[in-house]
Amino acid sequence: MAQKLLSNKTLKKLHIALFLLIALFGFQAKAQSVMLPGDVVVVSANADTPSVDFIPLIDLDKGTTLYFSDGLWDSNTQILTGNEFKLTFLESVPAGTNIHINNSTEDTRFTITGDLKFRGDNYRLFVYQRDQKVYRFIFAMGWGEGPVWNTQEQPEKGSDLPINLRETPHTQLTLGKEPNQQYYIRNGASGTRNMLLSFVGDATNWRGNDTEPFPVFGTSFNLKAPPVIVFDSSISTVQESDSSTILKVAIYEHDGSRISVDMAFDSLRSIASAEDFGGFERKTINFTGLVGDYIHEVSIPIIDDGIYEGRRTGIFTLENLSGGNFGDFLSHNLIIEDNEQPEVLISRVVNGIGSPGFIEIKNMEKEIVSLSNWTLSGKDMTFTFTDDVVLLPGELLKWFDTSEISLPDPAVKVIASDLNKQLLDTEGGILTLKNYAGKIAHQVSYSRARRVNGNGAVGNDLAVSDVSRSNQSEQVTSNLLNTTTTAIQLANSGWKVMPNSEDLKTKFSDKSFYVWSEEQQGFLRDDESAIPDKDQVVFGYFEKDESDELTTVIAQSFKKQVSDEDLSFTVSATDKNDNGVLDGLEGLNLVYNNLSKDITIHSFLELAESEYPDLPLSAVVYGIKQEASGEINFIKLDKEQKIAAKTPFWLMLDSSYPSKEIFLNKDELNSNIDLLETSSGQDEQRLLELTLKTESQDEVVQVHFSEEKEVNRVKDLNSYPELILSDQSFLNFSIKQGEDFFNAITLPSEIEQPINLPVHINSSNSGEITFSVTEWDYIPAEWNITLRDLTTDKEYNLRRDFSVTVAHEFPVLKTNNEKEISFSEYQSGDDGRFILTITPLNSSTGNDEEISDKPRELELHQNYPNPFNPVTTISFYLPQPEEVKLSVFNIVGQPVAVIVEGTLSAGQKQFEWDATDKPSGMYIYQLEVGKKVMTRKMTLVK
Repeated sequence: MAQKLLSNKTLKKLHIALFLLIALFGFQAKAQSVMLPGDVVVVSANADTPSVDFIPLIDLDKGTTLYFSDGLWDSNTQILTGNEFKLTFLESVPAGTNIHINNSTEDTRFTITGDLKFRGDNYRLFVYQRDQKVYRFIFAMGWGEGPVWNTQEQPEKGSDLPINLRETPHTQLTLGKEPNQQYYIRNGASGTRNMLLSFVGDATNWRGNDTEPFPVFGTSFNLKAPPVIVFDSSISTVQESDSSTILKVAIYEHDGSRISVDMAFDSLRSIASAEDFGGFERKTINFTGLVGDYIHEVSIPIIDDGIYEGRRTGIFTLENLSGGNFGDFLSHNLIIEDNEQPEVLISRVVNGIGSPGFIEIKNMEKEIVSLSNWTLSGKDMTFTFTDDVVLLPGELLKWFDTSEISLPDPAVKVIASDLNKQLLDTEGGILTLKNYAGKIAHQVSYSRARRVNGNGAVGNDLAVSDVSRSNQSEQVTSNLLNTTTTAIQLANSGWKVMPNSEDLKTKFSDKSFYVWSEEQQGFLRDDESAIPDKDQVVFGYFEKDESDELTTVIAQSFKKQVSDEDLSFTVSATDKNDNGVLDGLEGLNLVYNNLSKDITIHSFLELAESEYPDLPLSAVVYGIKQEASGEINFIKLDKEQKIAAKTPFWLMLDSSYPSKEIFLNKDELNSNIDLLETSSGQDEQRLLELTLKTESQDEVVQVHFSEEKEVNRVKDLNSYPELILSDQSFLNFSIKQGEDFFNAITLPSEIEQPINLPVHINSSNSGEITFSVTEWDYIPAEWNITLRDLTTDKEYNLRRDFSVTVAHEFPVLKTNNEKEISFSEYQSGDDGRFILTITPLNSSTGNDEEISDKPRELELHQNYPNPFNPVTTISFYLPQPEEVKLSVFNIVGQPVAVIVEGTLSAGQKQFEWDATDKPSGMYIYQLEVGKKVMTRKMTLVK
C-alpha cells in the first residue's frame, strides 16, 4: 500500500476537466453522478456464475447509473463492443458499501438491465459510465489464458486499455491465468480513498478459488478522513540468522501537522520474547512537517541464540496516536524462522510379515515441532505429513505402513499411511525423514521383514541403525544392526565398538584399538591386553569418510566366522582395592554374543545359573547403544529384551571370581526363549522419576519404594569416569553413594527417617538444565520430597508435573595425555550442588513435638479447573506473612504474566488468571516465597 497516491487538489482538477469535456461534447450529466477513475472498485468476479462484487469509494447519489461489460475497447474508434449490463440506483449508497450483482439479483436499491456475461478463454471487466457514444471508464480488470490487453508485441490480440485508466494508478489490473476461477479480495479494509484504491489495484492482494465460488460475502471498506497511520503490512518473516529486519509505519495524505505515534512490542501476546529482538520495547515516530504520503522505517535487531525454539511470532502494535486516524494494520506479526533444525528422530522401525509394519518418530526437542510438509521416504515411495501433525516435546508418533488399521491406544499419536503401496521394503533398506525445506532430519537403515505376532510385536523387536542426520544422503551397504542394544553406527564420526578381527587391524593398521580390562578397570590398548583375541571387543575412533570401508570390513569378517555351537565368553571379578566387597566397576566384564541368533536376557541368566551355580552373576545386564548424535551410552536391559547376534554387552559379577571361560549351549538357550511370563497381579509400587534435560540430551533417575526391606540399586555405567570416552557429548545424571553411581534405587516403603540422596550431574557442555518430575505414582500426599539447590540456597517442593530450569557451569574435563587415545579423565563432576530429600510423615526430626502440633508448611495447589478455558483459579497456603510472587510462564520458560507480587498475610490464598488473549497450550505457574520456589503445570484448551 505504500505507494504515492493522488492528492485531493489533483482530484478536484480532474473533476473540473471532466465537466468541461462534457460541456464541450454538448450533453448534460442528467440525474446520475459523474465519476472519476477509481471511484468504484471491483472486489470479486466470477466468470462461471457469472457475478461481480463492487464497492464505491465515494457516496453514490440516487439516480447514478453504472455499466459493466466484458467487451473489447478500441482506442482508435472509441467503441466498446460486447455485452453490457446496466445498473441504476434508486437510492443513495454510502461509500464503502459492498454491492453484489448477477443476472438474477433482486435488490431494492437498484434496477438492472441486460445480461452479465463472460466469454472466451480470457476475460475482462470494464466498469464505466456513458452518454450515447462517450465512455467514462472507472475501473477495469482482466484474467484468463491468452493476452488480456493489447501490447506493442501483441497488438489486436486482446483489448486496448482506455487512456484515462492507463494514466491513473491502481484503476486497472491483471490477475491469474485460470479462465474460470473466481478472483476476490476476501477481507475488508479501512483507510482513505486513495489507500483503498491502491489496495484493490495491487494484484498481490487478490486470491483465486478454483472449487466452489464464494457466496455474497459482504466485503466492505471503511473510509476514513486523512491522515491515516498504519503498518505497511500486517505480517512479515525473518530468518533468525539475519542480524536485523525493517518494520514500516506509513502515513497517508498528511498535511504536515504535528502527529506522532508509538510502535511497541507486545510481550503478553507474543510467543517471542523481547530478548529475541535485542530488548526492543518501544519507539516514538514523529511525522510532524511531512506532507503527503510517507513511510518511516524502524530497524529491529534479531538475536540468534543458537537454540532451537521453533517458529515464533513477535507482535508489534501502534499506540498513542496524537492526531489523524488509524487504518487497518494496527499490529504487525513478525515471524522468526529458527535456523536450527529440530531434532526429530526415527526411533524405531518394525518391518513385519503378517501384520502392518510401523515406524516410530520422536520429538527430542523441548519445543513443539510441526511436521507439516515433512516427508518420510523409502526406496520408491514418499509420504508427506499434513498440516495437523504436531509433536509436543518428547512426544512419540507411530506411523503405520497401511491405510487400513484399527487404531491402538488413543493416548499414542497414530497416523495410517494413505500410500497406494507399502513404503517399507521386505528386503530392508534406508528410511529418510526430511523437513519442510527438503533437508534431511534423520536417516536410518532397517532390516529385512520378520514374522510379527498378534499384538504387532516383531519376533526380535527390530530397531534401526543411524545413517545420517546431515544434509548429505549416505548409503549403508550392509545392514549389520538390528536392535536397540547395538553400538555400531557406521555413518557417523565417533567411537565404534565391534568384534576384533585380523581384517580390521590389517585394513586400519594405523589406528589404535582399545579393549576393556576388568582387572585394571579401564581401557587398554589391545596390544597391552592379555585377553585372547577371539574374546576381544574393541573400541576405535573412525571418521565419517571411513564408514564405507568399515562397513565392508565388518561384513567380510562376519562371513568368515564359523557358526559356533556354544555361546562362549570369559569373565572375572577382581577386588582391586582389597576392601572385601566389589564396588565401583569391580567385576564389570565386556563380553560378546558370538552366536548368529539373538538370545533373551532371561534365558541367558537362567541357563548361566543352572550350568555355573558358583558364578556370582548379577541379574543386571547392560546393552550398548549408539545415540543419533554419535555418542555411546550404556543401558540396563530388561529380562524380556534380547541380546542381538554378533553384538557386545556388559556383565557384572557380585563377588570376587577368578578368570574363567563360560560355555552355554546354543540349543538350550533357544529352547528357553519363550519361558518368561509376566505377572499380571503385581502390587502397585510407588515410583518417583526425575528427568534432567539439556538442549540436546536427557537422562532419568528413578526411586522405587517396595514393601521389602532391602535396598536395591542399579548402577549407571555412564557416570563412571573410567567409561567416559573423549570427543563426544554426554550428560550424566544419577544418585551418588560413596564411589558408586545409580540411576535406579529401590527403598523400603515404610521409611521412618528422612533420606538424603546426593544428586550427581555432569555434562560435556555448560548451560541451562531442567529438572522435571516425569513419574509420580502412588507417592503418599503427606510425604515431603524436596530438591535442594545448595548453590542458590533454594528448596523446590516436588510434586506431579514439577519442572524448574537453572543455569549451571560444569567443571572442565581433563584429558589423560599419557594415552594415545584421548579418553577423558573425569575429575569431579558436580556432586555437591543438589540433594534429593525424602521425608515421610512420621519421620523423626530430633524434637519431641507431636506431629499434630507441627506447623502447616507452604503449599501450592493444582489449579482448578484444569484443563481450562479461559479462566482458572490458582490457590496456595502461606504459613506466615511473606514476600510472594506468583508468575505464569509458557512451555519454553518465557514470562507470560505476573498474577500477584508483594507481601501477603498468612493463610489460604486464591487468585484467578484470565487467559482470554493467550493461545492454547501448556503453561507453568510458579510460586516464589523467600528462597522456596514451587511450580506446577496447567493446560489451556480453547
